[in-house]
Amino acid sequence: MGQYTPFTSAINVTVVDDQADKETAASSAAHPSPTESTSTCVASPQTVEFFPPHGPLGLVAVSGDWDALSKVLAARARSTFVTGGPGVGKSSFLRTLRTVLSNKWPGAEEVVTVVPMESSAKTARGQTYHPFFGFPRAYKPESADPDLEATRMMSLRRFSPIARRPATVRALLIDEVSMVESDRLEVMVELLRQSRHPSSPACLVYAFGDFLELGPLFGELSFSAKCWSILFGNSMLELTRVHRQHQTDFVSAVRDARIRAL
Repeated sequence: MGQYTPFTSAINVTVVDDQADKETAASSAAHPSPTESTSTCVASPQTVEFFPPHGPLGLVAVSGDWDALSKVLAARARSTFVTGGPGVGKSSFLRTLRTVLSNKWPGAEEVVTVVPMESSAKTARGQTYHPFFGFPRAYKPESADPDLEATRMMSLRRFSPIARRPATVRALLIDEVSMVESDRLEVMVELLRQSRHPSSPACLVYAFGDFLELGPLFGELSFSAKCWSILFGNSMLELTRVHRQHQTDFVSAVRDARIRAL
């Protein structure tokens, strides 16, 4: 069998953007001291620094203590892309992170989980992004410019009651992000930005998914969107320990199949 190589060189890696993040992760998830952005845009990292393979977040991630890991990410207050192969706990982690964030922001629709397909909504305990953002059935942006497209949508009379939804979101969790078309993601990010009051805090985005699994039915992969690097930069957490299976040969076979190494 071929040898599995993770997306990153470290076993469980995340990227942080200042020394305070390192200190937060190394101390304790029980004593968060988040510094929240007051930008009207979605929150994004500015400079990056890699944790070593056995760094604080890596050790928490490999233990499967999703509650502790969620508290650290909530304290960081940085948009993050979470990835990993089958069985590593992405869905469990997403649900736990939502609970932790909802305790931090308990208001109605301050923490929202969206998915691209109805079939995955139950697992993620969320809803499809189409009705939440007011996208009609079989929606395709009319303008190639997401700024103009979001402005067009917000000018529609039918969008008026929908505009209040993205305006209140403090954290958006996107599951199965590999199945989200890049142009839809661009418009979602613009709606989050344009619907907010200039003094409103930034909206955090946590995207979960594996780009070696299913892609979108139409269009380009979401990581090709221009907003992707603005949102996440290199802020990524890769989960690599398989919790669903304990048979080494089976786990290796699944990993090889994932990267088409058989």
